[in-house]
Parts: sequence; C-alpha cells; structure tokens
Amino acid sequence: MRPQIGVPMWQQYRAAYETMRLHLQEGLGDEFPRAWSASQATDQYTALDSALRIGDPGR
Repeated sequence: MRPQIGVPMWQQYRAAYETMRLHLQEGLGDEFPRAWSASQATDQYTALDSALRIGDPGR
C-alpha cells in the first residue's frame, strides 16, 4: 500500500475528536460553552487541549 501523502488527516481523526468533545461537554456541563469558547486556538487539537486544561485545574 502506498503512503497517502496529502490526504487530509482530519478525516482520519474526526470521529475521535467528536467523541472527546462530547465527553468534555458531559463532564463540564454548564461550564462547557465558556471553556470551549475560551479554548479556541489555531486548530481543533489545540482548542480541545486548552478546553481540557480549563476543565482540570490541576493541569
């Protein structure tokens, strides 16, 4: 199988990303919108990581 250079990686990770976002939303409840909007960054992965940091003050 040839490597798929140039294939958008988002298609590969979208389901996992959406699942993680749903878990974060369930865990944060009413705080989720604030945490998510405060975490917006240059890409989805950085935004999710930032939102997780808001949800876990120990990080």
